[in-house]
Amino acid sequence: MAVRPGARELRVLADRLIAEAARSGELQRLAARQFPGRDPGEASFALLLFNALPE
Repeated sequence: MAVRPGARELRVLADRLIAEAARSGELQRLAARQFPGRDPGEASFALLLFNALPE
């Protein structure tokens, strides 16, 4: 997700929401619904979680 420079609060909020969706399994359900028949794999979700960590 692209965020304007200086929009730290928005970026932190987005990061938290993405991390929570990954932990709850919602990202996996979304990926299965949007990309039927394809398994994004654990590495994709690990990357999402890693990028959602606060700086």
